[in-house]
Amino acid sequence: MQLFSQKKALFAVSLGALFALGACGDNVTVPAAVQQAESVSITPPSASLSVGESAVFNVQIVGGSITAPPTLASCASSAASVATATLAGSACRATAIGAGNATITGTTSTGK
Repeated sequence: MQLFSQKKALFAVSLGALFALGACGDNVTVPAAVQQAESVSITPPSASLSVGESAVFNVQIVGGSITAPPTLASCASSAASVATATLAGSACRATAIGAGNATITGTTSTGK
């Protein structure tokens, strides 16, 4: 007595193979790319200027995304009546326009 015909057996084997192949991808995990911590260093760390003088603060950014490395996006002065700050390539240029103290801040393209 024959329980399965040859066609039914082939169908059952094919269906079993499909289930096995379908189950192969169920638990596949692709790890996210590890992004290095971003660090920013500025040289010189400070400068004393007379009114009208300028100083260039070089900015070095290390780490961040490999595919889209962070860049220096903007420079700002904490006291606009004391000093101006402008972006000069990968540096901040500060110009003293009045007496007092100001902090020059550089911001990267990632907001740091």
